[in-house]
Formats: sequence, structure tokens, C-alpha cells
Amino acid sequence: MGCFVRTNRHGYLAFRLRFEGLESHEGTKLKATPENRRKAEARARVIDQEIQDGAFDYLRWFPMGNLAARFLPERESAVGRIVTVRRFFQVWSAADGSRRAVTAKWQRNRESYIRAHVVPAVGSVRLDELTPNCATRSSPATARRTLASSSTGAS
Repeated sequence: MGCFVRTNRHGYLAFRLRFEGLESHEGTKLKATPENRRKAEARARVIDQEIQDGAFDYLRWFPMGNLAARFLPERESAVGRIVTVRRFFQVWSAADGSRRAVTAKWQRNRESYIRAHVVPAVGSVRLDELTPNCATRSSPATARRTLASSSTGAS
């Protein structure tokens, strides 16, 4: 059990963790310099102490780490839940725009295009049944405007 610092093959520091029967290798963006090693080893001592005390919270230290999915709360099961393209678009367009790495103009343009062309053509299709051919079956004219021929298999 514990945590220690090592240098990976690319010359960066990484944390090697052993806790709760698991092992993980968590990379950092720190080059392996004496100063960076001191900083990383100080963190490793804190992590190691938390592991020994049974108080280690993996997601607090490594929110995007290799084992993060294992520690995230389980999401609502998709079984029995029907999500259509229309509903997905409603949720997507209502999401906080500040989380997206796009401009407000790009966001408005995409939403307008989807609202005008995609939702009318395939809005009632369930996401788990959505295929590239759905737009072609729903509206050949929309498919010609919205999809490249290579994406629909048309020649």
C-alpha cells in the first residue's frame, strides 16, 4: 500500500499508487527535475498517509485519473429510458454554454441548424436506434443537404 514517485520513460514524474487492492500509475506534467521531484514527493507523502489512514479520496487527487471511472457515482441506467434525438437536443442546447470550448456564435449556428434540419428529419428517432441512414429514410432532401455522400453510403 502507498504512493511513491517515479520517472516515466518520457522523463516526466508520475505517482505510483497501491490502495484498496488496486494499482495505478498517474502521470503528471512535471519534468523530472530535482525541484519538481521534491514537490511531487511531498504530495506523495500526503497521499501515502491518507492511504494508510483509510482517508484517501482518489477523485480529489486525480479527478481525471486512470481509475476515475471506477470511483464516479453510477449514472442512471439507460435501460427502460427512451431518449430521442429531439430530447437529446433539448438537453444539449439548454446546457451551460460556459462549459463548451466554442464561441457563442458557433453555438447559435449549430443550434439553429439542428433545430431547422436535424430535428424535423430524425427528432423522433431513439438515440440507440440512430444510424447514418436515418436521415436518408426520413427525408432524402435533408440528407442531401446535411450529409456528405460518403457518410450515407450514397454514390
